[in-house]
Amino acid sequence: AQPMPPVFDAGLCTGWGTCEDTCPLDVIYIDEQNGLSFAKYPEECWHCGSCRQECPVEAVQIRFPLRVMVAAGVVPY
Repeated sequence: AQPMPPVFDAGLCTGWGTCEDTCPLDVIYIDEQNGLSFAKYPEECWHCGSCRQECPVEAVQIRFPLRVMVAAGVVPY
């Protein structure tokens, strides 16, 4: 299965670091080159949404794998 990490909007991200601090699995890091958040270990993401929920500028989108959406009843199969 393909990892589906959080997506960070570079136009909104301020590098505040809340996403990095709240990620329970240390998936998210701040890029030292540009100061923006990124998923360093995308295959480890649990899609818990803590990074999206805690981002003060709403720069994070969570992409859920199809199997997760089907299991939640979001996709009518």
